[in-house]
Amino acid sequence: MKKIWFYLCLPLGLTGCCDNIAPENVPITIHWEAPSVLRSTKVQAVPLETDSAALIGHRTNYITHLSEYYIVDDDDKIVLFDQQGRIKTIIDARGRGPQEAYDMLHIAATDSTLLVADLGRRRMLEFGFDGMFRRAWPTERPFHNFTWFADALLLDNQTGMHHDDCVLPVCNAEGEIICTPAIPIVGKQLNWPSAFCHTPQGCYYLPALQNDLYLIDRNHDAKIAYTFDFGRHGIDPEVCERYAKMENLFIEFDGYLRQNDKIAFVTFARTDEWLQLGFSIGKKRRYNWFCNLADKTQYLIPITAEGTSPWNHPVIGAEGDRFIVRVEAADYRRWPDCAVEGLDDDSNPVLLLCTPQES
Repeated sequence: MKKIWFYLCLPLGLTGCCDNIAPENVPITIHWEAPSVLRSTKVQAVPLETDSAALIGHRTNYITHLSEYYIVDDDDKIVLFDQQGRIKTIIDARGRGPQEAYDMLHIAATDSTLLVADLGRRRMLEFGFDGMFRRAWPTERPFHNFTWFADALLLDNQTGMHHDDCVLPVCNAEGEIICTPAIPIVGKQLNWPSAFCHTPQGCYYLPALQNDLYLIDRNHDAKIAYTFDFGRHGIDPEVCERYAKMENLFIEFDGYLRQNDKIAFVTFARTDEWLQLGFSIGKKRRYNWFCNLADKTQYLIPITAEGTSPWNHPVIGAEGDRFIVRVEAADYRRWPDCAVEGLDDDSNPVLLLCTPQES
């Protein structure tokens, strides 16, 4: 169960420039009675090309880079699609060999290469965008998730066991630690997913099991951008610490979330005008939450396969002023205004690029 939800909730983002402007810490209280209907505009459908060697399952991780889509499918392979959804490259390098990674889930793109984390062996694999292996190099510290930002690696160290309780060591391209932003760790050893999102403002980072969303500038200084109050569905840090000390800790903590209707996994994306969170409550009911950053209007929309609004489906990132939404082909075919011809039930997903529009 841990692995399934980990795949569903990993975030995506875009690389971009940063103005080095430190934001204020903006408090946001989630309104659980917020409207559940939100219109969309500027909708563009990108059907991902379907090929027997590049079938995309439900458990995937997406990143975007220069309007292209890099998708990890079920740990086994990485498929690169261009902005029209055509297959460009398939990297099939899972294994124990010197040019392989046992777990190919964690990836990031630099200006010229694709990085794949081989977490078990504490090293990074580097591939060209043509899929050719270039080199492998060790990282100084273990980590659980990572991204590439401002010519450096941000290594998510959720356990706080490996570098003086630093949750986000910043490393150079050789894996050597450059600096360690002061970000607290909650629930050590629970290994809960964190989330990254790249925007023109900088790299946003949501540490595991926290309510504070940080913005990291190009100097790798970290400031709290937003603090969320989830009310009755929020998780007390003291509870996280208590479960982190138990045996079979993940199973016990998972049960606590289910029984008490607590926020499980939070992902996010941001455009210039909107902030989005994706989460589940009690690990059963899934939602997309949107906030208009200008007037602070909120929307809380259930994620359901039967929904024919883009916002009824998982948001996997942002590109410019639009969010990127993943819709399964079988679900999209039922939409009354489906505009993709020749789309079969077993086709690869359709990506929708769209902007929220208030009535």
